[in-house]
Amino acid sequence: LSIVAMSEIGIFSFILVYRVINALIVETQFDPDEYWQTLEPAYCLAFQSNCAYTWEWTRRRNPDSINLTNIDWIEEALHGPVRSYVPILPIYALYKLLRAFHLDTTWSIARAPLILNAALVAAPTDFGVFYISRYISRIKKFRNNEFSWKFEHWALLASITNWFNGYALVRTYSNSMEAALLCVGMALLCPELFGTMQSKHEFKVRLMARLAFLLGGISIVIRFTALASWVPIGIIICLRR
Repeated sequence: LSIVAMSEIGIFSFILVYRVINALIVETQFDPDEYWQTLEPAYCLAFQSNCAYTWEWTRRRNPDSINLTNIDWIEEALHGPVRSYVPILPIYALYKLLRAFHLDTTWSIARAPLILNAALVAAPTDFGVFYISRYISRIKKFRNNEFSWKFEHWALLASITNWFNGYALVRTYSNSMEAALLCVGMALLCPELFGTMQSKHEFKVRLMARLAFLLGGISIVIRFTALASWVPIGIIICLRR
């Protein structure tokens, strides 16, 4: 591995440990959505529990009355369900593993999803901030003569010390996963958004862009309003090309 790759692994490892500790010390409740958006439906599916789903997961009209031959299907879609099962899949898989290995204790059911979220959502978001900041600083040739820290280190510090990130990012919200997908997608799109025209034709850059918009598609499946972020990004890239 190159020195840069080793440095990135070290930084991500630090962020990962930091966010896992962050997840373990969070003992408060923010609002019901951190349960109803992911934990409750994942638990119901994994343990075949007789649960009472919220309105977001249920259809409020008889499915037999749906008519797909005309425009009425749009109106029917507005009657639910409005949630996607995509964001609950990691926690569902975690619960299934805990159940299979007889580790489904009260503590693990309650706390393990936060640790998983720290690894899959919070840590990649922080690293995405670091990566984007480093890319921009190299393109713009930012220099800091007063401190030994570089531009990207200050950006990372701002991200990991942000109190709201520490309070909410590790929680099991669909919004948290959406933020992670957007941040990682932006990191993958750095050459497209900030690079030179010559770099845009490289195979690696095109592959990263495709992966970024795949993450964008997943983000839109999670929450349709993610289009508000990804459509402008796509337009900017088209205009730059």
